[in-house]
Amino acid sequence: MTRSRLLPALLTALCVTVPSAAGCAGSPTWEMPDVVGVDLQSAQDTVQVLTNFGVPVTSHDRTGAGRMQVVDAEWRVCEQIPAAGTDLTEDSMIDLGVVLKDEAC
Repeated sequence: MTRSRLLPALLTALCVTVPSAAGCAGSPTWEMPDVVGVDLQSAQDTVQVLTNFGVPVTSHDRTGAGRMQVVDAEWRVCEQIPAAGTDLTEDSMIDLGVVLKDEAC
């Protein structure tokens, strides 16, 4: 059985056995997309559309200068937590490390 089929089967079995387990009771799950290299606005839009605004997305200035991301399209994602492919739930938090588009990651 492939991973994409095994995980849902295991989750279903777990939920039948322990209905209060995380991810059960109809809680949706999603796979974190790879948003490294895209502008912050597109990264946020991608996650928000995928999760129907079910998972919060935060960002921070990766340079450590503490600059605010006022115009999201002017910033580029250099790192993401969690990594692409990670399972997300409504309890997940996403943080994106960004720099201005003309800066190196």
